[in-house]
Amino acid sequence: MSILKNSPEMAKRSRPLFNYVRNESTVPKKLRELGMLLTARAMNCPYIWHAHFEYGRAEGLSDTLLDAIRNNQPLPPVHPTKP
Repeated sequence: MSILKNSPEMAKRSRPLFNYVRNESTVPKKLRELGMLLTARAMNCPYIWHAHFEYGRAEGLSDTLLDAIRNNQPLPPVHPTKP
């Protein structure tokens, strides 16, 4: 995100992609948030983690799953469209 903060042109040009992924993509929201949280963990990025933790929870990601991701543990089974 520091790239976007330090490059207004990059931020301006990337906004349509962010909007598409966030609001128009056919990827289920639960799966999208799972991907964001897994990316945050893999990159050891607290900013992404904190930005998406509550979204993931709101989309139905369980505390067991979230704890496993946070603690870099094996993940329990997850279905992207079922609660």
